[in-house]
Amino acid sequence: MLPETVRTAFVLAILTLMLSLIPALGWAGGGYAPGEIVLKLKSDVINSLSRMEIEPIFKNFNKGRSGAESSGTDLADIYLMKVPKGEEKVYCGVYGRKPGVAYAEPNYLHRLCVSPNDGAYPQQWNLPIIGAESAWDLETGSENVIVAVVDTGLDYRHPDLAGNLWRNAGEIPDNGIDDDGNGYVDDELGWDFVDGSGGASGEDFETPDNDPMDRHGHGTHVAGIAGAVSNNGIGIAGVAWSCRIMPVRAGYKTSSGDGVLESDDAAQAIVYAAENGAAVINLSWGDTQKSSLVEDAVRFATERGVLVCAAAGNSNSESPLYPAALDNVSVMAVGSTDNQDKRSSFSNYGDWVHVSAPGTGIYSTYLNDGYTTMSGTSMATPHIVGLAGLVISRFPGLSPPEIKARIMRSVDVLQYLDGKNAVSGRINAHTALSAQYATPHILSLSPNTVHEGDPVVLFGDRFGASQGSGRVTFGPGLNAVVTNWGENSIVCQVPDVAQSGNVNVVTGEGASNEVDFTLLPSFYRESLLAHEFRGGGVARGWRADDRSWEFQLPFSFPFFGQEYESVYVCSNGYLDFTDSTPSYLNSGEAFKARVMIAPLWDDLVTDGTAQAGEDIYA
Repeated sequence: MLPETVRTAFVLAILTLMLSLIPALGWAGGGYAPGEIVLKLKSDVINSLSRMEIEPIFKNFNKGRSGAESSGTDLADIYLMKVPKGEEKVYCGVYGRKPGVAYAEPNYLHRLCVSPNDGAYPQQWNLPIIGAESAWDLETGSENVIVAVVDTGLDYRHPDLAGNLWRNAGEIPDNGIDDDGNGYVDDELGWDFVDGSGGASGEDFETPDNDPMDRHGHGTHVAGIAGAVSNNGIGIAGVAWSCRIMPVRAGYKTSSGDGVLESDDAAQAIVYAAENGAAVINLSWGDTQKSSLVEDAVRFATERGVLVCAAAGNSNSESPLYPAALDNVSVMAVGSTDNQDKRSSFSNYGDWVHVSAPGTGIYSTYLNDGYTTMSGTSMATPHIVGLAGLVISRFPGLSPPEIKARIMRSVDVLQYLDGKNAVSGRINAHTALSAQYATPHILSLSPNTVHEGDPVVLFGDRFGASQGSGRVTFGPGLNAVVTNWGENSIVCQVPDVAQSGNVNVVTGEGASNEVDFTLLPSFYRESLLAHEFRGGGVARGWRADDRSWEFQLPFSFPFFGQEYESVYVCSNGYLDFTDSTPSYLNSGEAFKARVMIAPLWDDLVTDGTAQAGEDIYA
């Protein structure tokens, strides 16, 4: 057996040779950090290979944190690898196919969700419109509630922010020691994770440190909306007056002036916030490409009881933006409204967006003790974060899904948001803090356009942990068959003979609100024949397995708006009007482009080997 040092050198040599043989495909890249890819290794690989073998190739995310090998987080098995610029996708493909790699992806760039200012609006029109003044009569926020802003940093010297900054009580400033043992030296005010490969001239991106100062302005603006010092006679008011703001820098200004975050920096920042006590995290950025690395970090945070609020994006599109659109019950996707309570012209929309908040022409804190007006779902998101801080301060026992449900079910339903988010509404801070929610409530129905017998999912609040005597009713007294019942979601089937109308949930606590659904006509029904086939027709002599034959119809056959003169008869028991290629597959993906009827779907065989008279008759 080879000695350890020889074996390590051999592994590195083989890897170097293999990668040198990869052809240049001319893939220019874009939307990610050049020359970097992210790999997550499966735990058995970490256990079977020594650190000496892995770390000469990869840079582990936990390195540099007081020499800690692992923090016990989901990022412990994730590595950043340097590769030739322009070949990031090629290397992802090579490593992604290796059995020991969970995923390999580019180090995506996530854009700040801020749009250019569209004009002058009255300063802080956004607070009265969400009922903030009356909400503050009930709650102004607790110093024990920490709100993390993962962004371009924060101007922590700003007079309207300094008084509300989170301070790491376990850290002695500037002594060069990791006093609290969290892996970060002197992180009294948070941490700067930026190590990007681009950015503003003169900035050192290779030395993450304990200085989360904002060099862009976006993070400072976002923080002021969520929690600027209020009722102090200067500047502006934040949604949450007294909650503590944790600055975590992961974004930087590019040479063109844009603001971006790299996946590796953003993921580490999210984990840091969760590990150091944040109750809510603000993510005013995103990308159309879903990063598995960021998804891992968000999951890590939400599993530790953190509510994550993320911007829905500014493309005036129904296309999802990530991480806002992640399938996670503790993530809230936030759209934007203007001072007329209309959807902002730039705001993304769709049932994947949970709620909306003011985001057009928002006046807030800025660099160098300043203030400015910005627009975007970036500005809408900290309204939700600030409101969540107030809700947690007033109702400290609520879980993240319960906080999310309270915010969603207390919205003002608006005409211009009808169908533009899951609840067709814009937040109302006073209602969220004052309403009593003892009865079940449906937030959304997915899908809301269905056939009889289709499965649907009701998302909501206070359904109860189990069904018990609860029921789901479609229209006038038609009870649905329930297949899964939980506190925040119910899966059921639309009853037969249902009609377009509404659905509600009834439990021992009362009846819920009613949500509209639309019933689509059913063109056919599936059924099983309980008796032997005794039809007539002429035996065609079509004997084979997985084969089809064309049959000329004696009449013109109308089917979904088209007329057909012939049909392909397949030995697997279906009729196809456009495709002669037989298939034994039964997936929707395999048949989505076919025009067909499947009256006897099965893996039939008509090769004459089973019994006499076996054939296809027509």
